[in-house]
Amino acid sequence: MILFSKIFLIGTGLLGGAIALNYIASALSLTTWYTFLQKSKDTSVFSYIWLFIVYPLCLGALAYYLVSWLTS
Repeated sequence: MILFSKIFLIGTGLLGGAIALNYIASALSLTTWYTFLQKSKDTSVFSYIWLFIVYPLCLGALAYYLVSWLTS
């Protein structure tokens, strides 16, 4: 049961982080993954940087800190 709780908390944390990052992307007029998959031809250089560098880096850092916090 403890393992299930940890997995659930990590998943919930990542979901919350992804929602927050999508909100930030929309506020900055950057492309989100949904928009990118619908029409990738209209994507700016900044959106590519956001989608392929910043977004995964932020989610990875969030996952790292959630796992560190739950295992300490």
